[in-house]
Amino acid sequence: MLGENLGLSPAPFGFRFAGAGLEFGDSPERPRRETERDKAQAWLLQNMKPGEWYPSHELLEGARQFGLTPNAIQRARENLGITQAAGAIRRNDDKTYEWMLPIPGEIQVETSQGLGNS
Repeated sequence: MLGENLGLSPAPFGFRFAGAGLEFGDSPERPRRETERDKAQAWLLQNMKPGEWYPSHELLEGARQFGLTPNAIQRARENLGITQAAGAIRRNDDKTYEWMLPIPGEIQVETSQGLGNS
C-alpha cells in the first residue's frame, strides 16, 4: 500500500461564487481574536512617543487603571522592542526603570554607559 503523505501539500487557495461561476484567489485568513498582549501593545503605542523616556511605574500604573496586567505589559514591551535604561532609579524604596519606545529605523544598543544609537 502506497502512503499518500509522501508529497508536498499544495498551497491553499480561496474561491468565491460570482455571476460567471467560480473565481479563484488567495485563501482567506483565519479570524484572530484580540489578546491581552494586543491590547497592551495598542495602549503602549498610544501612551508613548518614540525616542522619549518614560518612568516604568507611571506606565504600569496607567495600564493597571486601564485594566491591563503587568505581565501583558511586559510581553507587549518585549514585542515592541521597548528598551529599558540600564540603571534603576530609587523611588520611595522601590526600584523603577525608564522605558523608551524605539524610533522606527534606529537600532538601540545597550552599552555600559547606557543606551546609544547605532
